[in-house]
Order: sequence, then structure tokens, then C-alpha cells
Amino acid sequence: MFHDQKTPVAGSTRAPADAKRVLVDSLLGEEPGLLGLTDEDSSLRMTADDETPDWQLVKGMMTSAITLVQMMEGIGKSLTFLELALRAAWQPTPEELAAAIARSPYAGTTDKNEWLEAEIERSGQVLYVAAEGKLKMHRKRARAIMANNLGVVDKHEQDRILKRVKIVSVRSLYSSLIKHNPDFRGGMRFFRQDPKTKFYEPTAFYAELMAWLEGMQRRADAAQARLDASDAPADDRVALAKQIEEERVVMMIVDTFGAVWGVRSIDDEGLQAVNQRVNADGDRLGICIPVIAHTNKSEDVNKDDHRAAGKGAIEMHSTVEATLYGRICNEAEIKLLESKGEIADADQYLMIRIGKTNLHRVDKSPRILKRIDDGAPVCITRKLGLLGRKMEKAKDGFTRSAIRLQLLAAVESVGDVTAGGLQKMLATNENGIATKFPALQACTKEGSRGDEWKMSTFMRDLAKEGCLALKRGNGLIYSYVRQPKESN
Repeated sequence: MFHDQKTPVAGSTRAPADAKRVLVDSLLGEEPGLLGLTDEDSSLRMTADDETPDWQLVKGMMTSAITLVQMMEGIGKSLTFLELALRAAWQPTPEELAAAIARSPYAGTTDKNEWLEAEIERSGQVLYVAAEGKLKMHRKRARAIMANNLGVVDKHEQDRILKRVKIVSVRSLYSSLIKHNPDFRGGMRFFRQDPKTKFYEPTAFYAELMAWLEGMQRRADAAQARLDASDAPADDRVALAKQIEEERVVMMIVDTFGAVWGVRSIDDEGLQAVNQRVNADGDRLGICIPVIAHTNKSEDVNKDDHRAAGKGAIEMHSTVEATLYGRICNEAEIKLLESKGEIADADQYLMIRIGKTNLHRVDKSPRILKRIDDGAPVCITRKLGLLGRKMEKAKDGFTRSAIRLQLLAAVESVGDVTAGGLQKMLATNENGIATKFPALQACTKEGSRGDEWKMSTFMRDLAKEGCLALKRGNGLIYSYVRQPKESN
């Protein structure tokens, strides 16, 4: 059962537990048990500030009950989502948030509790299914994140936050399941494939987690029913109802897909059935379920450059409703960061964006993160004035801006030329034009971005802007010349 702080925290505005907290505890009753979760394990949970249970957790970012998160290995994906759990667990008062911002530049820049500079709309308890690393390591990481990213340095306040998230070690849960059910089959996965029917079926592991989640939601429902039937003063009912709502579980983080999900690969036909089952359970229980998956270098479109903005298999899979995609910043993004005064250490900077969603009203502007020595990567998009701005895409290391500038210079040096004629000159390096204008080579190759990278498209756009003059040739063939600059 959750026990709140009985004494005030040093440097905190939070009061000792009062009669309302005692009444809430009595209305809630005992927490349902979870096999494999010891008192030592239960070092993390979360909080809630929305009266309507729903899986919408982070404004514009978490857009469905199940969100598959695809990030490159070793760039801080587990740390980033551990920060999400801790930020939702934090639920600071305006005074506490202002004090935290004063202590840490990464705690926030607004009066809202945010993750990836998007508002956390509701919070509650969290279940973190950790397939990698030891619990002691996760706790150490959590404290570093609270100190560096949240600006929470007081140990008692950190302990209060840590009690709001539950981390479950897959190995310890599996051991407990075997102990209590010797006939258990399915391994440390959510689903297993029947060797005869080839269908994927939920394991006892998954059933145990779902039973606990449902028990926590029913516990809050029962407490609310008891409150409704009580003679508590009307003025107290709203505050009591909010505290009861905070005992709901709002998110289950699965880390990682490969270690827990049970489907052999994201290309497996069974992924559709598994995702539909988990998505239905998330909708039924009002829980957001981010599932973290590795992206290997080989999954990027450009296999020779792991910084390329490739789409991985998860994002492309037809059964996935929503994804978050993360990778190391590419050359064009690094150049933009340099122009904003950042030190261009390429391995330091990450980009996260919504890769795919079937829903509307989502925030598709990319987020730029900077890796720091301790804690999770910190979001710097708003600081750089880039929040809400689309990052300029690059092809073969060149941005549109670079291609446009070189295209104007090339047309001026060649003279009257068609788009096809210029492409042929680049292909044969006639008069050394390909050597002189390397960015234009990007327009001579077929790529994943379609018409937007064709030479004719660039030239037509420049003509519309008045930078190139359009000349009609034979039939529908057009040629271009450099528009002379107006003299003063």
C-alpha cells in the first residue's frame, strides 16, 4: 500500500500527511499484490492531475494506447523514458517547479511539468517493465535524473517521487512465477507462439501484469464508490477524489520490445495480433503503453551513414498506430546547431520525432536533445528557438538550402539550360561541373524523398521566386537562365 510522507521534506512546501490522506488510505484499502515485486523492488511509481482516465499522457506526443518507440541502441532511450516516469511522478507545485528551475537549467522553462518540452496532461502510478540492467542501476540512474534533469536534489523529496513508480525486473518476476506456478510456460515474454496453430497466446507473465493493473484501477474505482457513499463534507470531496485518482496506473513502460514482447521480429505476421491485444487492454484500462525497441544501423535507409534520417521497420509496419522515432542528429541538423552556438560534437545530439500516427492534433515538430554526463539527455529545442519548426531535411549530407544556392551558381555559369541537360552534365562531370557543385549530385540520384529532390522541382521553385528566368523551348520543354540582379 502506498504510504505518503509523514514528515515535511526539508526545503519543500509539502505539508505532513493530514486527515484527508488518512481518509484516502482507508478508502483505497490494500494494493493488489504483484508476484516478483518485493519491498525493495517497489522503488518507483507516478501521479495524476486529470479527472478523466485516458491513455493520453503527454500532450501531442503519446497519441494511442500503445506507442512503439524506435531509437538507436546506446543513445539514451531508457534514460529518456525513465525521466518521463519520474516527471509524471513528481507533479510539483508552482513553487517547487520555480525552485527546481532555479537549481537546474534543465528542469524546465515554463510553468508546466513537461517531457520533451510537451506538457504532461495527466499522471498517476507507473509500471516499468525492465528487461535490461539491475534494479540497483535503475535506482541510481533515477536519482541522477532527478538531480540533473528535474532539479530535485533533496533525498527525502527524491524518495517521495521514487515511491510513485514501480520497476519490475523481468528476471525476478519470472523466478516468482516459476516458484508459484511450476507448470508455467512461455519464458520471460508477453506472448508465446503455439507450435501447432502458430498463433500467439498471452503468457502467465503478461496475465500477471494485466491482473495487477486491473486490480489497481478497480481499487481506485472502489475507493471512489466508497467516497460517494460517505458523509464527507462536499468541500472535501473534490480534493479527496483527486487524491484517489492519483492512485490509478496511467502508464506501463516496456523496455525493450525484443526482450519482452515475444514476437520474433517486427516483420513477423504475429505482430498485428499481439499489438491489437495489448492496445485493447490499454484502452480498456486507460493506460498508455510505450514499448521501446532498438534500431540497428542496418535498419536505416542509408546503411553507410548511421546518422541518416532513415525510417525503421517499426515505423513502416502497417499494424503500428503510433511511433516515436529517435536517432543521432545528421549533418544538416548539426550545422543548424552550430549556427545556434552549440558545440558540434555529433555524438552529443539526438533528434526525436513522431514517426507515424493515425490520429490528429499531434505535435510533429522534432525535438533536439543533448546528452549530458549524468542523467538523461536534455531537450534543448525551445532554448534554441526551434520548437514548432521543421528541421531541414538532408540528402547525401546536403540540405535544400545548399542545393538551391549551388543550383543558382551552376545555371549562372552554364547559361541557358534545361533540368535534364544540367543533370546530364553532372552525370558526366562536363567542364568539371560535378566537382565544382557537389551538392547538385543529390538531385541526380533516385531517393526515398520522391519529387521534392528532383532537379526540375528545384528549378521550377526558384523560377517562381524570381531567382531564375523561365524560357519556353520546343513543346513542353523549358530552359532556365539566371535572373539578372536589379541594379540600384
